[in-house]
Amino acid sequence: MPSDKFQKNDADRAHLWIRRMWNNAADSYRETAELMFSQLVDDQIALAAVQPGDRLLDVGCGTGLLAERVATRHADTTVLAVDPSERMIEHAQSRLESYPHAEARVARAEELPVEDASVDILTASLSLMFMIDKTAGAAELARVLKSGGRIVASVWTGEETSDLVRFRAILRSFVPPPPMDGLGAGALADPSLLLAPLADHGVTTETTTRDYSYRFPNLDTMWDALVTPTSGHLEPETIAAMHRAVVEQMWPEPDQPRDFRNRAILITGRKR
Repeated sequence: MPSDKFQKNDADRAHLWIRRMWNNAADSYRETAELMFSQLVDDQIALAAVQPGDRLLDVGCGTGLLAERVATRHADTTVLAVDPSERMIEHAQSRLESYPHAEARVARAEELPVEDASVDILTASLSLMFMIDKTAGAAELARVLKSGGRIVASVWTGEETSDLVRFRAILRSFVPPPPMDGLGAGALADPSLLLAPLADHGVTTETTTRDYSYRFPNLDTMWDALVTPTSGHLEPETIAAMHRAVVEQMWPEPDQPRDFRNRAILITGRKR
């Protein structure tokens, strides 16, 4: 159930916005963006410390990279991957179809399709920033965890330390804002917005930060991977202005390589 400050119509519009964005981005995400986050995914799996017989729920699974790696490495673990984007789930299902102990379903973090106290490990890799209602979502994450169950999540820091967040902020200055506040790559740069409601529901957490870097050979390569798939509805003049702004503010030599450096907050926790 949405928390009091959220109106259902607003939440529905935000959900539609998120679905459209990630449906449009899904194909390129699997081809390119996953490479940026591969090490982060492995770090989260290591922190999860999966044990035989664990039931793992991956929230905001995207194209299923983390779920597939867990399914490959831990045949005795049950894996359920969920995401609000239908196209992302199509990719995840194609990756998981050869693993009888793993599946992927369309679902939102605020409405998880699992029983109370039934999950040993809950993972969320760079997804909780897009959770529409952080308070209701935290309650839902806590609901499904067993007593002693573990959560391992990651979110980006702010523009000052994460190039991807800075890049997205530049693009956003040229388009209408999201239908609700608090959505986007840097939305949990202050993780207390999530950690406080988790604590209210019996989940104690700790955070650490780690830096990750990915080199793009030039701006056009990055643009084709991260911008073109989701900008088809924009006027050419708007796209050109966005491109110029990125060159001016982030990439003064667009034909040269650039390392995208991003700082992630790694969240680990356990339910009492």
